[in-house]
Amino acid sequence: MDLLKTLVLYMTMVFASSVQSMPDAEEFMVQYHTPEPTAVVTPAPVLTPSPTPVPTIAVSPNPEYKTLQMGDKGDAVLRLQQTLMEYGYYEGDLDGRYGNQTRYAVEHFQYNHGLIADGIAGKNTLTVLYDSNQVRPAEPEPTPTPEGDSLTIALPTETVQPQQQDTPAPTETPAPTAEPTPEVTQEPDTTPAPTATPVFEAMEGWMIRLADVDLPLVVTQEGRKEDTTHSILPYRLGESVYVPLVPILEGEGVFVVSSSDSVEKLEIGFALGDHLYRLAFTEDQQGQPTGLETYCDDALVPIENGDIRQLEGLLYLPADAVTELTGMIFELDESAQMLSVRLPSAE
Repeated sequence: MDLLKTLVLYMTMVFASSVQSMPDAEEFMVQYHTPEPTAVVTPAPVLTPSPTPVPTIAVSPNPEYKTLQMGDKGDAVLRLQQTLMEYGYYEGDLDGRYGNQTRYAVEHFQYNHGLIADGIAGKNTLTVLYDSNQVRPAEPEPTPTPEGDSLTIALPTETVQPQQQDTPAPTETPAPTAEPTPEVTQEPDTTPAPTATPVFEAMEGWMIRLADVDLPLVVTQEGRKEDTTHSILPYRLGESVYVPLVPILEGEGVFVVSSSDSVEKLEIGFALGDHLYRLAFTEDQQGQPTGLETYCDDALVPIENGDIRQLEGLLYLPADAVTELTGMIFELDESAQMLSVRLPSAE
């Protein structure tokens, strides 16, 4: 009996010692089964270089060059096209007509030389093109470079072996019944079409009628070989008709006085009826008139449309503006292509 008690006491002491020596279960799981965190790599930002501005060639504008723009034609336009073609800017026909292709070539040339890219070949543009020895030939447009592939860095992670599980047999799923596709009605596009930019163009085939006599206005232009005489045409910009004011006044026998080019503002003066009228303006870098001011008997008279243009040395103003200022009447006959002019009577 004492031997049996001694054996039981010995087994109890062995079991208690083994339980105290075992590690804690939670500490064991944290020590041997906690995965390491995955590192996150942030790519470096890509820096985009700023575009380099085109330097402007310093020249003094040649006053002998006449401004060329849309609608012009002749030897001066032909020379412009030939020179632009030599430098690779113009690829159209050498027809002596200032059209859209010529305007685009002039804009390309102006942009590459730091000039105002307005498509108008003024004194600055023509001086750089004809007289400068620093003309830059046209270059092909650059092809965009594709972006580089992004670099992905894969960090090693702990591979966990999946436990083998019994895969259940696939259950056959009945095919769904196809539903009819609803008919889609396309709504009409209500986006308004872009409005085209009006072009300042000559009214070909038209005649300006003065003093009830169907005689065309003519002007003599100095050419490189001989002087040529051609009719003066009215011009159109959208719904507005532009008229050559000075030739019309002189054709009606009105004496016109012009100021010298050496003064700060250019002026034109004339008398109609009992009033004295004066037009004052300046010229921009392309030699085009700007900042028109109109006076009647030395009093400033603002007009609604003060747009003024210059073509082949002639000033063109909107017919409505001339009527508003002086009372001159312009009548259009579309069928006969006739623009009739009547001067105001003296008060």
